[in-house]
Amino acid sequence: MLSETKGILKKAGFTLMAIAIYLLGSQIPVPAVKLTHHYQQLMHESSVSTLAAMSGANLPKLSLFTIGFTPFMVAMMAIQLVLLTKLPYLRELSQRQILLLQNVLTMLIAVFEAHLLVGSARLVDGSLANITAIAALTAGAMLVTWLGNLNGSLGIGGMIVLIISNMMQSVASQAGKLIHQLAVNWQGWLLIAGVALLSLGLIWFLAAFRLARYEDAQIRSYLPSYTPPLMYPIGLNLGVMMTFMIGTALAVLPALIGTRLDHRTLLLNSQFQIGFAAGLTFLLTYFFAWLQFNPKQQAKQMLYTNSYLLNVQPGKPTQRYLRHRLFSLTFFGALLAMGVIVMSLSGSLIKNEWGSILQLMAQLIMLVMFMNGLLDKLDELKIPRRYAKLKGELEDEVFSAGLAKRA
Repeated sequence: MLSETKGILKKAGFTLMAIAIYLLGSQIPVPAVKLTHHYQQLMHESSVSTLAAMSGANLPKLSLFTIGFTPFMVAMMAIQLVLLTKLPYLRELSQRQILLLQNVLTMLIAVFEAHLLVGSARLVDGSLANITAIAALTAGAMLVTWLGNLNGSLGIGGMIVLIISNMMQSVASQAGKLIHQLAVNWQGWLLIAGVALLSLGLIWFLAAFRLARYEDAQIRSYLPSYTPPLMYPIGLNLGVMMTFMIGTALAVLPALIGTRLDHRTLLLNSQFQIGFAAGLTFLLTYFFAWLQFNPKQQAKQMLYTNSYLLNVQPGKPTQRYLRHRLFSLTFFGALLAMGVIVMSLSGSLIKNEWGSILQLMAQLIMLVMFMNGLLDKLDELKIPRRYAKLKGELEDEVFSAGLAKRA
């Protein structure tokens, strides 16, 4: 038990170090880059910076880690889609080869995004300065990706912790901006109090939504007939967190490409950006829910373990039943995710206190959902301790039964 506690403390220490490195890198300016008024106006008028913040990026600041995890998220999504095709050549790839392919694709996307950022706002003068800035942004994206993956193996939470630290800064900045806007009279203070109460209500709702499950009775034929059925749960929010991480990274790309084109391009149109991000978010929520809970695999697993759902035939009927349930239940998570994205992007376009309130509420919702994901990671660390406790309880019961038998 003591060794397990030391292991958890060691992981927590590494995570704190990773957060410190991430925050430090977020303050280091990109060499050979001058933050122009044109670039600041571009970030202020576009929703691209709001979207990018959800994938660990900080575009308005133009630091070493400005691009964040966006290239990695896009590359991971592309690899997942390619692997789903199940082409013969892809089946022969080892896990190491897949990771290598993903890293190469991440670097190429990072170079592409860095080139868009540097070129779209005319941040540098001269070819050498241009190459230097692109190289620095690419190196920063690869470094922060490596740091997030390393924290996943040696620390707690992987990339989620670093994204949470970035979002906490954003929420604190947005809250400070809102208080400065409103704290001028007593009506403003009343509105601040109302926002605070609404925030607490949202936190309570999201905590409950995280635990929301639809349960079916599952019968296990290898157990005695008098054993009560187990509950087979399907979550209402499957895939929502991955949707925020990867969906926003994908939604950033059209906006970044639009910054290199004519300012009248459709890609920079606010209505298009909101509609594209909302539709993409809705679809990706279903995609990641299917990845986490595949009805076909779940039905096969029940067959292998001699289990079945009450009043549902095993095999294909179970698969169809689970598919129908998953499709219906995922709608609520998809609707919530889409609503948060629309709220955030709409708030960035409203240039008054109501826009700031919308942005703050959206960022708070995403922060709480990411924190829920971190809680799941922490629960995984407690599994060995729970097994040890259960083992001890079983041993005590066996010992007590042996004593009673001897007596």
